[in-house]
Amino acid sequence: MDATAQAELVRKGEISSLELVDGAIRRIEKLNPRLNSVVWERFDKARQEARAALPKGPFTGVPFLTKDAGCTTAGEPEGQGSRFLKNHKYIAPATAELAKRIRAAGFVNLGRTNAPEFATMTTTEPLAWGPTRYICLDSCR
Repeated sequence: MDATAQAELVRKGEISSLELVDGAIRRIEKLNPRLNSVVWERFDKARQEARAALPKGPFTGVPFLTKDAGCTTAGEPEGQGSRFLKNHKYIAPATAELAKRIRAAGFVNLGRTNAPEFATMTTTEPLAWGPTRYICLDSCR
């Protein structure tokens, strides 16, 4: 189900944001060991946000992941696929405008996904986190 359909279910009260967030977390926990896509989780914080009053936007309550390449949130890790930043546990000092807009749209950020080092490649195979893998789900069988 795409983000628009999920947001509509939340607006209609047919599902809660917390239910969507928990469902997305379960899917990540199931698939990420094989994919190596999500490199930093903020699941507990996302659940807290889903229980609280979310910004009223077109995607209120919809779970979302941001790439570990820009789109920083102050006080949260930022690695940009770099071993140096990862090993030094770099914390973003400021929130990027894009992150502010994603939040204002009502999305609930579940974490950060793997990225090529400093977003300089077209494939996601950083030394910091290792490659992100493709797996065939039901739709490609």
